Order: sequence, then structure tokens, then C-alpha cells
Amino acid sequence: MTTDFESPSLRTARAHADVGLPVERGARFRLLKRIVYRVSWVFLRHQVALNHALLDELAILREERAATLAALDNRFDLALRQVFDELRDHVARSADEHVRLAQELSELSSRMEPLSPLVPVVEDLAERVAREASAMHLARAEAAIVVERVRRALPPSNLELREDLPSAWDDLYLPFEDVFRGSAELIRSRLSVYLPDVAGLDRGDRPVVDVGCGPGDWLAVLAAEDIRAYGVDSNLRSVERAQALGLDARHGDAFAHLAGVPAGSLAAVTAFHLVEHVTTEQLVELLDLAYRALMPGGLVILETPNPDNFMVGTSNFYLDPTHRNPLPPPLLAFLVGSRGFRDTSVRPLRRGTLEPAPPSALAALDPAVAAIIELLQEHLLAGEDYAVLAYR
Repeated sequence: MTTDFESPSLRTARAHADVGLPVERGARFRLLKRIVYRVSWVFLRHQVALNHALLDELAILREERAATLAALDNRFDLALRQVFDELRDHVARSADEHVRLAQELSELSSRMEPLSPLVPVVEDLAERVAREASAMHLARAEAAIVVERVRRALPPSNLELREDLPSAWDDLYLPFEDVFRGSAELIRSRLSVYLPDVAGLDRGDRPVVDVGCGPGDWLAVLAAEDIRAYGVDSNLRSVERAQALGLDARHGDAFAHLAGVPAGSLAAVTAFHLVEHVTTEQLVELLDLAYRALMPGGLVILETPNPDNFMVGTSNFYLDPTHRNPLPPPLLAFLVGSRGFRDTSVRPLRRGTLEPAPPSALAALDPAVAAIIELLQEHLLAGEDYAVLAYR
């Protein structure tokens, strides 16, 4: 690329660099002009020399500028050509990749074509398996109801007590709970952590049923939030205390009650510190009955002492003589999941005031000692209780 950088003003300057010398033939007043220029040449010759020197420097600068612009033009052309080359190569590679993917898709389609008639069969089979699984869980719950009805139809043994009369333990259990579990205000504040779980259910007009409701602490928490609920408990004295508070508590057997409600009629089944009082077989039966009674998407909440906590597992659990065996969290979660419930989760409930040692304090100890302390903290400061939550 070449460019003429000589402007009109530069051409004018070049024309007048000699300050009008020499005087051209035929010019007006030529003789007079020659005399004047000869007289003033002493002064003008330096100006003429300066003019030509400036013009020479401008010519050099113009050539350097033209060379610089030519170099820049070449570099720009080279860079642009490189970009175009890379873009052309990228487009070519993309086209090749597109062709390759199209070939692979075509081959995959050809390979899948013989299997296409099986797709509806597989979908139908999956749907049937899901229906059969649900039917199996419901059938298991119905069987538990039949077993319960047969058991209750049998004549009572001499060791069984009439259900309509309070036992000696009925009279003792409320004072026992008042001493070892804490005040009603404390228990209700602890139970309030489950309100978001229940409030989030699409309950409709279905109630929450608290089996083993005791004196009605959970029922009182739900009543304060206008959540429809009632409880069932075999301890007559506990039921009487709940009823005295205006709560819907019913004296009866939790298993028989769940067996008698219509299928899918409950929004949630809750049991706080009940499952540690029953045998494993009864716990499985309770889960089956709850599964049948719950609506699809219904919630089950089971709270129980946590044997992972050293003090609970070695001592506090056995304060209640009606406790049978501790239930480690993984075991209870497994049992709940095995009965058809989904989205099973374990929620530790730490209620102590002790805090673990800060890491900076452990770092200052011998590593072996620090490891022992961390292990002790893990089990001494573990949640005293835990809950398993799952959905129908």
C-alpha cells in the first residue's frame, strides 16, 4: 500500500522555498526585482537555506511515515490473514465434527431401531412394578390389621389387665415424666422444631395423629398453630391430663386405632418416645399400619433416645423401666425405609449445654490425646435424642 502524504500547503511551501529567485523571464518589473533581490540576498540566502533544510527534513519524515504505515499495513494483513486461516480451520473442524456426530447418531439410531418396540413394554413393566410395590406395602399393612383384630378377638390371659382401668404404672408414669423429662414448656419448645415439617404438608382436611400422645404436649403445639390433630395413648392418666387442657386425646391402643382408620385418611403420624417401648415386631407392625393410614405424601415422625450419646446409651435410657432396647439411628432409618417410606432422614437433636473444645485447644495437645478427646466429644456431645422423618 502506497500513499502520497504531500499536502497542498507543503506543495505551496516547496514552490516558495527560494523566495521568488531566480526572477523568471517576462516577469513584470523583472529588472527592478533583480536589483532588489541582489541587494537583499545577503539576508535572504539564509532563509532560502533554512527553507530547503526544512523541506528535506519533511521529506525524510514523510518517507519514514510511509515506511511505518507500510509495515503496519503488512502486519495487519498478516494478522487478519492468520485470523481468517484459524477461523477457516475451526469451521472445517466443526463441520467434520458435525458430520462425525451425525454419523454416530445415525449408527446409534440404527442400532436402537430394533429395540424401539420394547420401549412401551419396558415403560409398562416399570409402571407395573411400582404399582405392585405399593400394593405390597398396602397388603402388608392390611395383614397387620387382620393380625391385630385376631389378637384382640382372642380371650385375654390372666396376666392381661382391662384397658378401661388405669394400672398402677398409669398412676406413676406422669409423676415420673415430670421429674425426668422436664416441664411441659420445655418439652413443647423442643417439639416445635417439627412444625415446619407438618405445616409444609398439603393436608387438606386430614388430621395429624400422635400415637403415644402422653399428656398432649405435641397436640398443644399443633393446636396453637390451628393444625387439626388428635392423640391416642394407652395411659389413662396421661389422656385425662390432656383432655383437661381441652386437647383431643383418646384412650386406646395405638395399633388398634391405626388399623381402624380409613386408608389414606391421615396427613401425618407422629410418635415421640414411643418406639423404644415396643418390640421390633411391634415396631414393624406400627410402620405398616402408619403407611396404610397415611395419604400419599403423608409424613411419619419418630423421635427416640439416641444411644450414640454415651450418657444416653449407658445410663439415661434405662431410667425408664418400660424401655425395651435402644434403637441406633441407622437401624431405625433402615426399618422405616424397608416398609416403603421414601426420603428417609435422620435428625439429631442436641439438647445439652456443653460445647466441644475449640480446635486450637486440641492442636496444642499430643495428637494421640487429641484423637481420644475428639472421640469422647463425638459421643458425649452427640444429640441426646434423634428423629427419623419419612414420607408415604
